Amino acid sequence: MPEPELIDRFRQKISAHVDDKGPAASTMSLAKAARHEVETIDFERFNLKKILEAIDYLIDALRLKATAERQLKVFDQSILQDYLHVIELTELDQIDAQRLVASLQTNRRARRQIKDLKIILLALAKSFDVQQFLNILLSEPSLGSQYYFRD
Repeated sequence: MPEPELIDRFRQKISAHVDDKGPAASTMSLAKAARHEVETIDFERFNLKKILEAIDYLIDALRLKATAERQLKVFDQSILQDYLHVIELTELDQIDAQRLVASLQTNRRARRQIKDLKIILLALAKSFDVQQFLNILLSEPSLGSQYYFRD
C-alpha cells in the first residue's frame, strides 16, 4: 500500500477538482456526436466523481487484505482445532450434536465471507498497483486545477 500521505494528497486533489453539480453543460450532443462520427459518453452513468469514489473505496478495501489473511488463519488453525478437540476429547453422549453442528456451520459461513473477500482483494492487489496509479494521477498537472475568470 502506498504511504498514507500519498492517499491524502490524492483525496485533497480530487475533492478540489471534482464538481458536485453533475455532468458538464458542454457534454457533446447526440447530433454533434453523429456529425463527427464519435460516440457520446453517458456522464450520468460514468460520472467522474463516482469513478474516483470507487477508486478511493478500492484503496481502502485493499488495506483489509492483511487483516483478512490473518483472520482466515485464525479460522483455519485455532477455531477449527477447537471444534476438532471437542469432538476428539468429549464423550459423544455429552455432545449436543445439533448445537455443535449449528455453531460449526455459523463459523464456517463467517470463514467463507472472509475467504471470498481475501480472494477478491488478492486479485485486486496483484492487478492494481495503487502506488503507480496514484503517482501517475498526481503527476498530471491539470488534475486539481481550478480556473478563475480575470474579470
